[in-house]
Amino acid sequence: IKEFREEIGDFEIVSKRLLGVFEAYKLGPTGIKFVSAIETDATIRQIKEINRDSNNLYEQLKTKGATHQEIKFEFKQKKLPVDGWEHNGVFGIPNDGYVIRKFIDSQPQNFAGISEGALTLYANSLGKQRSVRLFGS
Repeated sequence: IKEFREEIGDFEIVSKRLLGVFEAYKLGPTGIKFVSAIETDATIRQIKEINRDSNNLYEQLKTKGATHQEIKFEFKQKKLPVDGWEHNGVFGIPNDGYVIRKFIDSQPQNFAGISEGALTLYANSLGKQRSVRLFGS
């Protein structure tokens, strides 16, 4: 929850549950990772706006030579999540296990081990892979 608030924002959390554990071995933070699903009342539009504003402010402050502490102070003053700049280009995908797995499979080069593992674990928590019927009566 702390990480959620530091990176996404201070939105209402409507549910949370532990999904499981995986080992990240690809590039990025490796090792054993615990994954939780957190649902919020925020819309994807709100999350994207916070992310955009955070990235813009971070770039402005870095260009001016601000220190890490000064950046944190400015983010708190503007009521932005202090680590909201860590992810650039937030977007939404359908909340469907099959779609999520296909999304990961379509561009494996874009996922660090931690993100691939967390998304895969989440996709699997949504239920069995749905079969797609292309033809049938």
